[in-house]
Amino acid sequence: PGMQEYVFNKGMSFETLNDEQLCSAVLGSLFRVASEEHDNTVSGSSNMGRFVSYDEELTNAHDIHRILNFLEVDLSTEGAIERIETQRKKKSNGGRGVAWEGEDNDPSHVSHAVRNANADFLQTEMNHRKL
Repeated sequence: PGMQEYVFNKGMSFETLNDEQLCSAVLGSLFRVASEEHDNTVSGSSNMGRFVSYDEELTNAHDIHRILNFLEVDLSTEGAIERIETQRKKKSNGGRGVAWEGEDNDPSHVSHAVRNANADFLQTEMNHRKL
């Protein structure tokens, strides 16, 4: 379904959504479409996709290499692994990357408006998919 139908099926309308709800509705809708497409390819004749856990699979070199192998990326090129490791240790800040030191995993800085919006949309979709 389109965004308008997606929001309507949640018993809401665009006119009543605040900014946080609108953002979460967009993410929830995109997540639903991606999940349905993934389910279709898994149950069909070919598997065109793979879910990636950003919290687990993109934090270490071993899992990144597994993902790149799934995508059929050639890692035999001289310097490829070193370039991947250099990028893995950075985070973007307007094109002047700095060494990545991890993210603040303390959820206390997330506003109640964002928590409530995510409960209405994104978290509902994730729970539906049992992620």
